Parts: sequence; structure tokens; C-alpha cells
Amino acid sequence: MSKVREVSKLATKPLGGSERHLRRRSSRMRPSAPLLLLAAYPGVAAQRPTLEQFEEAVRLQPTAAGAYSNLGAALRSAGRPEAALEAISTALELNPQYARGYNNLGNALQSLGGTERLEEAVRAHSTAIALSPTLASAYSNLGNALRSLGRPAEAAEALQAAIALDDVNGPAYTNLGIAYAAAGQPTRAVHFSAIGVAMQPASVEAHNAYGAALEAALRPAEAAEAYESGLILSPNSPVLLTNLGGAYKDAGRLNDAIRVLQAALELQPVGVQAARAYNSLGAALQADGQMELALDAYASAVGAAPAVDAGPAAFGQTTGAGIGATAQSNLDKLPISSAYRAAAARESAALARRAASVSLAAWGAARAGQSARRLGLRGSRSGGDLLAVKLHAVIRYLRRLETGQLSPGPAGEPHPHAAALWRRRAGEMPEAIGKSSADGLGIPGDGGGADSPYTLGAFAWGGVWLDSFAGALSHPAVRAALHGATGKKGGGSAVVLGSSLGFEAYAIALSHGIPTVGVEILCSLSELARDIQAAVRAPAELNRFECADALAFSLPKDTRLVYCDDTAWDAHALTALAAKLGDELPPGVAVVHNQPHGFNADGRFRLLQVVEVATSWNIKHPVLLVLVPGFREFPRTPLSGAGWRVSKYGELEHSQRAGLGQRRSWRWRGSRRASWVAEVGRACRGV
Repeated sequence: MSKVREVSKLATKPLGGSERHLRRRSSRMRPSAPLLLLAAYPGVAAQRPTLEQFEEAVRLQPTAAGAYSNLGAALRSAGRPEAALEAISTALELNPQYARGYNNLGNALQSLGGTERLEEAVRAHSTAIALSPTLASAYSNLGNALRSLGRPAEAAEALQAAIALDDVNGPAYTNLGIAYAAAGQPTRAVHFSAIGVAMQPASVEAHNAYGAALEAALRPAEAAEAYESGLILSPNSPVLLTNLGGAYKDAGRLNDAIRVLQAALELQPVGVQAARAYNSLGAALQADGQMELALDAYASAVGAAPAVDAGPAAFGQTTGAGIGATAQSNLDKLPISSAYRAAAARESAALARRAASVSLAAWGAARAGQSARRLGLRGSRSGGDLLAVKLHAVIRYLRRLETGQLSPGPAGEPHPHAAALWRRRAGEMPEAIGKSSADGLGIPGDGGGADSPYTLGAFAWGGVWLDSFAGALSHPAVRAALHGATGKKGGGSAVVLGSSLGFEAYAIALSHGIPTVGVEILCSLSELARDIQAAVRAPAELNRFECADALAFSLPKDTRLVYCDDTAWDAHALTALAAKLGDELPPGVAVVHNQPHGFNADGRFRLLQVVEVATSWNIKHPVLLVLVPGFREFPRTPLSGAGWRVSKYGELEHSQRAGLGQRRSWRWRGSRRASWVAEVGRACRGV
């Protein structure tokens, strides 16, 4: 089959993922209509004709469809798409079979924006292809329209056809890279975007697209270099400065990110682009420990973003309304925000009610001459407070610390723990970002290269509300693992990977009485966790905190439960984590984690259940419970009960028709052997 026949079939069939038209290279195509028009103007071959010259051409050739079509293209370039539509419509009235006229019509419709206009543009470009199957620019423009409609796979096929017809079309390579990035294929995006830069070294758009592709491939340092190259060509571009600031932030260069983003805001202080810059600035300030300034930046982003979008967003950017929603979400999950503080207060109240119920039940047991421990009311091995009481005290202190509500010193100075938290963390992150125990994996298709470091996103801060987190430990297999560590034969332990200050580590240890080790890559946080443990007198025999990379930490041989705080981990790290746990954990160990990547493709794990827990970023955040299968099997809990399932692509999907699942409230239920204890507990749940 000839190339022309092969490519022309795309005009009459739905676009898909085929790449057959890339097998052959095309010969040079004839020049486009604007280039043909240049020959009519001697002495201006080195520059594009002016709008006045196009208008003069129409006056001289009032029945020439090409003259009106070229005038429409010129009007569109001048920012007058409505006038362009009128001129191009005249061209098509003069010649209804004029393929280039339909192509220009599609471009004008794209300039107007909006879903309806974009759909019309797709039809116009498809008509141009049907009339002229070798018109490369029509395929390229069709690809751009499809990408704007959120159909990147079809866009990629159209752009591949454009390259097959014209293999020196630099913008088509750039746009193909953009389409692949939008389709979640960052490796191909980087490849084609790099070709686009090589063919258009003076194109700002090509450098910007290449940087965005590198960011999608989790290569922020290289992305920053691409944006810097674009800024050499256009030093005062707010878009490039904003993107460069984001790349600096992801690479851990927080001071540079703040400086560049502030420069972008000086150039464009209002509008959608300003909202994007404010949002990135807020994230950089938050990572740098400047919480009050981050709060102001996020609020400014919300105020600058429009409520309704005027059109589709450029590649690598969120729509105006979308960036407003993102900034609001970032604001709400900022620890010092009113929303975060309110959620932390609700959690503390729930834990206080639980502690009161347990305390009253223990008091009743003592009055009746019963042993509180025999009734399941745990205290530390060294005596002292009941574990439920200690859990409330510890978590309340940690929440007050992270939300900036600890009482200052006698002279008004910040509390020592508050002064140490954010600034020390910010100072340590850049070094940690440059390291990764997963380096050299070279996992194909996951966005990581052969040497993929962590990015700043892996260190995102968020709160898991522990009154809801208990639901993640309620599955029979998880309960059996916990019972095996605390029963008569005992001797087991739990591990929390990515423990931060120890929230989940305390939740497991002080609610189930199982020794738990928290592992944190940022040594400043693990040191602070140990200081806080001593200050609040938390049982040392139940919790310890170590500074180590989770991917290099040697799991204790008696591990019965692993919780992975991996919500924001990079793809290559998730794959390495699943491989590590599969290699080191014995049968029967339960793993509670947040991301299916890596685990869903490893046959050594069996998915038990998806449980929804409340967090600062999602009130129904899905948590996955998996088991290393052993001799004792447990019935599989139907995933449809929680409305979640893992797709064939390894992503979590939710069914709106499914129920909310088995969410269990965290309250003490007393002992089945002593009904009066349960009655006391029920009576005190409202305390």
C-alpha cells in the first residue's frame, strides 16, 4: 500500500493507536499556500506578508478562494478569529472543495476555544484531510484540536500521520511530544519533544514543551535546563518563569524557586497565569517552612483564578478554574489553615471520647475487683496511663505542633519543637531529593530514567485522621497479624515506612500494644520524634524511631504488619518498595499502603480490601490492604463493597453505584466476657 493511501485512511476511520504510517518516510511536500503567495510580492521573500498585503490580494482577486483563506489565516494570527471565520467562510463559498480553506477554518475555530468550537475544528480538519489526504498541516492541526479536547491518544495518531507526510515538520514533533505526555507516556514525550527542540532551536514553545515533558518524566533538574534555554530566547515570559520555578521546586532548589516565581508575578500579577505562579509559590514556601507566607500565596492563587474557564489550558498547565480548586485544596491541607486545624480538633475530640470510655471502664473494673488487662484494657508494660489515654495525649501534642498551636516560651519565643520542625526539615530535603535507593532500576514506562532521584512531591505533608485510620486495620487478616504479635506467643512487631513525626506509628502501637518502629528518611524528623517521645513520656518499649531510607531499611524478622505512607512517592520508588517487601516479608504479613503501583503487578501480594479513610487532602482516601499469602488463608473482602477496584493499568477506580464500604468507627467495645464493661463504654461514647 502506498504512503498516500495508507495515510488517507485516517480521514475515514476513528483515530487510534496504530503507528503503521511511521514505517516509511515521505518525500518533501509542496509548499503551503502562504509560501506560494510570497512569490507574488517581489522583494518580500525574506518575511511574511503583512495583513494589508493580504487584504490587497483579496481586492485584486475577489473570486480567488485562496486569497480569502490566506486573509483569514492572517486575521487569526493577528488575534481576530471572528473576522478570520468570515473571510474563510467566503473562501469556502467560492470553492467548497478547497482543503486548505477547511484547514484554516479549523485553526480559526481552535482560536475561539470552547468544547463546541473545538469539535467543529475537528470536523473541519477531518474534511480537509478527506479532500487532500497528503495535506500534512491538516493532520498536525487535527492533532492539536484533539489534544485540546482531552483525546491525547487520537491526537498522537494524527500527529504521527503529519510527521509521516512531512518529516521535517518541527512543530509536529513538539506537539506529538505534548500529546504523549498528556497520554501518560513520558518517555515517548521526552523523545519527540527533544526532536522538536533540535529542529526548532529558536522556538520558545519547543523548549517549554520539552521542559514539561521532562517534568512529566520526573526529571526536574533537566526540565529546569530546558526552561532556562527558553528564557534565553524570551527573558520576560511569565509562563516560562512559572514553569522554571516549579521545576526548581521539584528539584529541591527552594530559594531559586521562590525567587523565580516572584519574578513571574512581577511581570504578570493578575489572571490565570498569576494564579498558577501563586500556587507554585505557596508550595515552595510551604516546603521551605514559611507557613504564614505560604498561606498568603495559596489565598492569592484562589483569588486570582477565574470561576469559569474561557477555554482549554495549555499543555502542562491546569485550567483557570482547575488551578483555583487546586490552590484551595492546598490551602485547606496546609497545617496552619483553619480547615486543617478544625479537622485536627475533631480527631482530638474523637480520641478524647475513646480515652474517656476506656478510663471509665478501667475504673469500673477496679471497683469490681477485675483486671483491666484481662478485659482488654491495655496499659504500658512499665505501668502508668492506659494506652488509649496516652495515645490521645501524644497525638494532641503532635497536632498542636504541626498546626502552630504550641504555647510559646516565657519570653514569647517559639516553642523549641516548633522552631525545629519546618526549618530543619526544609534544610534537609534538598540533600534527600538527590538520593534514591532505587537509582539504577531503569524501570521501563514508569517515567523514571536509569538514575531517578526522589522529587519534592515525595515529601508532601498531609494529615491522616487517626479516628478514621482504624478502619484500615479492621480486616480479619490484619487483625490476625496484630493478634499474632500481641497474643500469648507474641514477639511480633510493626513497621511504619515514612513515619514523619510518628502519627501512624503511635496509632498502631498505642491502640494494639504492638511494638512499632517508625522509619523516616529525614533525620531531623526522626530526631524530633525521639525528643517528643521523651517529652510526652510515651512508652519507649512500644515505639522507636530510626532515620533511614525505607528502601534500604532492614525489616525486623518478626515483622507482622507494615504500613507504608507512600501516597506521594515517585513511581520508581513504589516499584522498588513492592519488590523489597516481596523479597523480605514472610507469609502471613499484612501490608497497608496507599498506591497500587508496583504491588498490583507483583504476584507475591494478594489484595484483600480497599478502605476509605479521612485525610487532609481527601475525606475518602482509598487505602489498600494486601497480604503476603501464607498457609492460613482469609476470605477475600469484595472490593465492590468499598466501591474501589484496581484497574488493569494499576490505578484505583471508584464505582459511584457501589456502597461506601466497611468503614468502622474507632471506639472501644469492651469485653464479651463482661457485659457491664460494654455498657459503661456505650454510656461514655458521648463524653
